[in-house]
Amino acid sequence: MTVRTTGDEWRCDAVFDPPLSEADQEGFDFLMALEPLFTLYFDEGSTILVDVSTTDVRGRLTLAVHEPETTEPAGTRRVRP
Repeated sequence: MTVRTTGDEWRCDAVFDPPLSEADQEGFDFLMALEPLFTLYFDEGSTILVDVSTTDVRGRLTLAVHEPETTEPAGTRRVRP
């Protein structure tokens, strides 16, 4: 995956590089339907939670730093309709 920043806020565009196979795309689509919250792992060992959304271009994603709602009790997760 190639990631690049798009502005002052922690939001960026990403693209699968190389593109996903059909089977991998199906798996990714399944994960996105469950919960579009992923962990990015960086080479130096740090991590960050990101919300992922798809764009109109196949294989292109938008990532934004995950900011939990203050009303969410610890240990809960969002469920998308």
